[in-house]
Amino acid sequence: MKKPVGPRWTLSHLLQFEQYLKLDEQTDSAAQAQRDRSVFQRLPANQHTRPRAYLAWLAQRVNQSPLAVDAGALFNRAYGGTLWMLLLIGFFMGAAMSYGALYYDGTVPVNVAIFLALLVLPQLLMLVLLVLSVLLSLLAGRWFSAWYRPAAKLMQTLLAASWRRLVARPGGAQQDQQQLQQELLQQTLGLHGPLFANRALRLFQVVGVAFNLGALACFVLLLAVTDRAFGWQSSLTDSPALVEQIVSGLAWPWREWLGAGVGYPSLAQIEQSRIVLAAQSSIPQAAAWWPFLLLCVVFYGLLPRIAVYLFAALREHWLLSRLSFDTFHYQELWRRMQSIQLHSFGHASPHTAEASTVHTPITAQQTISANAYVLQDTLARYRQADLIHWLPFASSEQQLLIIDAFSDIAPAAGKPIYVVVEGWQPPIEEVLLALVDAAKRAAEQHSDLHILLLGKPGKVGNKPISPRMAEVWRKKLDLHQQANILVHADSAQGSES
Repeated sequence: MKKPVGPRWTLSHLLQFEQYLKLDEQTDSAAQAQRDRSVFQRLPANQHTRPRAYLAWLAQRVNQSPLAVDAGALFNRAYGGTLWMLLLIGFFMGAAMSYGALYYDGTVPVNVAIFLALLVLPQLLMLVLLVLSVLLSLLAGRWFSAWYRPAAKLMQTLLAASWRRLVARPGGAQQDQQQLQQELLQQTLGLHGPLFANRALRLFQVVGVAFNLGALACFVLLLAVTDRAFGWQSSLTDSPALVEQIVSGLAWPWREWLGAGVGYPSLAQIEQSRIVLAAQSSIPQAAAWWPFLLLCVVFYGLLPRIAVYLFAALREHWLLSRLSFDTFHYQELWRRMQSIQLHSFGHASPHTAEASTVHTPITAQQTISANAYVLQDTLARYRQADLIHWLPFASSEQQLLIIDAFSDIAPAAGKPIYVVVEGWQPPIEEVLLALVDAAKRAAEQHSDLHILLLGKPGKVGNKPISPRMAEVWRKKLDLHQQANILVHADSAQGSES
């Protein structure tokens, strides 16, 4: 049973989305435009943004055309398998390191300095690096992505290995589909680098939690079933007062809560637990250290990992909520969803007044929701009354705004911009640059620029623009890779004039 698409984007949704976009490259563009335009028209007005419209589009595709090999499901399974593998590795590594640091042969007590050097000091350094990475992530997502690039690369390698095993199973994808799935994973990782770097951070925090749980489990088990003695010794100092200051500093998170003698050894206990060169099977206050060591692992190992994991989970939710899909890669789908059906009118006999009258209003499948700009030069070749009939305005209050140049276009925040362009002749570079400049100004206001291409004007009405010429305009504009430019061409209605 297929899993329905939820109300929010997830990493598996992104992979599904890329997979459907790749499949659309192999199907008829006219059928796609009709399908995608109908999806957009059924959306409430408050969902006419790219993230929400694309998520609704994905939900319909998943419901109507389920994938034989679902990249999103593959990602979840690959990530789950990688997670469990690293959990086991982390747990047993922590237990093994804890067991080695707590080695006790019954003669010389466990040296707490070795335990701290192996299990606490490295985690303190990693905690500092984690804090720095969190601060960097708040300042700049790109810094964060670069900081965790090695971890993300490792996660990518592990995911790719799990991915290959899944698609290579009996009954899985064929050889060409396996290659396609691998390319899909690489493409999505490249498009959404910060998201996957953040997921790598989450993954390795889980490993860190498992490591500390393994260390704590081994520690508690050894305390429960064996009699361990703890002491300290160092060639650098023989001062119990200095050791007491270090221990008190390390114990600051719980110092006021548990106090000396319970949460960490007191000065007197430190003095009495020093290991001297002569072998001692028993020294006073040998058991005073274990609560301190246990709490060090909890506060400097386990809890920071849990905190950073929760931060990464919240950050992933934040990054997903801020997906804009405004890059050129996603323009084609938005163009199809925003496509407008302009209609050309012509009459076989233009000599009577009746022949120039439009008897039946046009009902377009997509309407223009704002005023439209038209150049003064264009009006010299087209009748304004014809243009108004051809353009499917959503409201009778909307009108054509006559301008002398495309630089006169005034973008408004969040409102789409429509401009009538004569598309029957090849575009010249000056016109293209002017339109691209208008699109850039519109992008600053979070608006799209809709270019309405019209065919060659006739005595009455105009001929529809040829598909070849419309494609020329699209390709020329696509070279500038301005993602908020949407091109619409008129279609024939009635006979050509």
